[in-house]
Amino acid sequence: MNESKSDKKGFRIVCAIIGAIYLIVFVLLYFNRFRSLMSFGTWGQYVGRNTNLVPFSSVSFYISSLTGGMMNNDIIWRNLFGSLLLFLPMGALLPALFDKMKRFLPFLLTQLCTIAVLEAMQLFTTTGSFDIDDILLGLVGAVLGWCFYVFIHRICNRSHA
Repeated sequence: MNESKSDKKGFRIVCAIIGAIYLIVFVLLYFNRFRSLMSFGTWGQYVGRNTNLVPFSSVSFYISSLTGGMMNNDIIWRNLFGSLLLFLPMGALLPALFDKMKRFLPFLLTQLCTIAVLEAMQLFTTTGSFDIDDILLGLVGAVLGWCFYVFIHRICNRSHA
């Protein structure tokens, strides 16, 4: 095994360890530490109250709340940037671990499906909501992470050439 292959293997091992730690923290945060948010009513009512299929409605609500002083700013920032920041590491780790994720379209489709399924799981387990804006913000975060990986990968390849 030459040094380049062993370096690559070592890098992937480090990424896998970081990924495992990230995954544990991610699941705990994303699923509200597995605490149900259903305080009253039926499951169907919960689903109705916690489903948003209108793109940018939550984002525009939080922005207007921020400018209008209608809500605690911490809640607004957490909701606007929480999904984005939570998926950013995933965007950088997936291409580091899986060669197929280095291509943008497979990465994008995988992330879109993954985030949509996670949002649905949040809703069905009553640990959160299904919000199209969370899907979009999570996708933006994942793409930013992917771009960061590509940028760093290119810099490292130039320095080794």
